[in-house]
Amino acid sequence: MLRFIEEQKRTPWMMALIGFLESDAVPLDAQLRVKVLQMAPHYVMRNGVLVRRVHLRARAGPACTISVPVIPLPFIETVLHYCHADSFSSHTGLKKTVGKVRKRAYWQGWKRDVNEYVRVCTVCGSSKGYRPCKNGLMQRMPVQELSGPISLLLVDTIGPLVTTPRDNTYILVFAD
Repeated sequence: MLRFIEEQKRTPWMMALIGFLESDAVPLDAQLRVKVLQMAPHYVMRNGVLVRRVHLRARAGPACTISVPVIPLPFIETVLHYCHADSFSSHTGLKKTVGKVRKRAYWQGWKRDVNEYVRVCTVCGSSKGYRPCKNGLMQRMPVQELSGPISLLLVDTIGPLVTTPRDNTYILVFAD
């Protein structure tokens, strides 16, 4: 736990936010000051750990607000592993992994990181099997005014057919 708190205090924006929440210390850097003042209402300190308030919508029943720890960079991979690849998580898909992370942790860019982690998961990729590309969808052809013979020429092939003595297997069809 001490290493976690130390890592939070090493990250510049977390350190500035912790300083503001604990002692109302405002950063000297103008950009960081604006960022801290905008973020501060969403964060609190609990037992020396920076946590973020997260609002969870409910499908049925009332919504709730929970507090989750803000994860420093060295711990992100561990959180992703436990929320997706751990034996208790059993390689759930993207939606369930996002739901688990949302309820347990926060860091800037977490949705993008979860998406990438699930996308490159070798276990998930090997169990999905082969999916051939779908053919293109049929599209409407523009209607054109025809002015005479061969103003619109359609070309298609038929085959493969039985090979002829001249080694032909397709027939080229023209329609006027």
